[in-house]
Amino acid sequence: LPKAVLAGVSWTKVRELFLEKYHLEYIISSFQGPNDWNFSENTSLSEVLLVARKRSVDENSGYTIFVNLFRKPENEIESVYIGSQLAELYGAVAPADIENANASPFSVKLHGKKVADVYSVRLVEEAFGHYNLFAQAELNRITTLIREGTLYLPTKGIVNRISLTTFDTFAAEIGPDVRQVHSAFRKVTYRSQEPYQSFWNHETEKVRCIGQNPNASLEPKNAKMARALWKRSGNLLIVERAWLPTYRVLAILSKQNVLSNVWWPVQTKKVKAKGHTLTRDETAKIMALWINSTYGTLLLLSLSEVTRGPWIKFKKTPLWKLPVLDIRKLSKKQVKKLLDLYSHVHNGELQPLPKEFREPRVKGKIDDKFNEILGLDVDLNILYGLLSKDPTITGEAIEV
Repeated sequence: LPKAVLAGVSWTKVRELFLEKYHLEYIISSFQGPNDWNFSENTSLSEVLLVARKRSVDENSGYTIFVNLFRKPENEIESVYIGSQLAELYGAVAPADIENANASPFSVKLHGKKVADVYSVRLVEEAFGHYNLFAQAELNRITTLIREGTLYLPTKGIVNRISLTTFDTFAAEIGPDVRQVHSAFRKVTYRSQEPYQSFWNHETEKVRCIGQNPNASLEPKNAKMARALWKRSGNLLIVERAWLPTYRVLAILSKQNVLSNVWWPVQTKKVKAKGHTLTRDETAKIMALWINSTYGTLLLLSLSEVTRGPWIKFKKTPLWKLPVLDIRKLSKKQVKKLLDLYSHVHNGELQPLPKEFREPRVKGKIDDKFNEILGLDVDLNILYGLLSKDPTITGEAIEV
């Protein structure tokens, strides 16, 4: 099936059926970039192979075995060899539970080289795409645990906790989708005096910084509809779709409210923190920093719908429940440090994500400041190394 079955909004009822009546025994994914994300010969889109068994009425669902292939078997002999190893794991996979920080994933080897990471999960959540967002088991463990506010690193184990809440705590409105914008407006050349402004497209060679200005104007096709949609414009923008090997930023802050065709415009709220209140603009600045931090990036990606390898989409409904830093628990001094950081880095040029993880510059500064104010004494170089080589980020096959 398309890999979107694991997290896509339109596949929700299918997942509910699986959880209610079936034991998903295996979920097998290919991470063989740049083109082999599939199993069918008539598509280039990402697919998963599901092995499911209908449960009896009084039977509880057991562990699901996730198999992340770094490369697909090239012939029947390799297929049988890999399949026989996976069959032997069935019923004895609790030690490989990805949600257990002390469990170790299995490695499938072929000709002396690792060709897959294998681990297990007891599925209870309705959406479970985050369990195999990445090819590497440890990255999926890090992502799974940080969604619960637990910071885990492979060489350290559980090192600390981060206080999280959901995005709807700070977002008053997430704006209209692209079809609504196209129905009400037509894009024209940017003119600063126009009442309706937009941030159009995502040209990665131009969108290098967190701070941005509108780049196009909008003319109403229908005045009534245009006014209604404009009430939902915002200055914090989160990507609606992304090609991760080339994208540099996943959230930007515009100097004024805009609509967009490939970004979700967000209106933020005033937030009461410890002994002080953040303005809407201050909330937006800190959220832009957080989403572009490594922690925030992992949490945002955990909500994505995978289309083809690193080509992913974000739907509005899951965004409301995006786990984000609970800035209500920050002191005035901590907030000032983050706002000063925004002033310092908002015009800094980020590199494409794979290179930024290999050589953390702006993202490294953001991470260091969040670590400082949250009291996290951690070295993220191992995490950067894992991210910099994962096919979901690079679009290329992993080197093992």
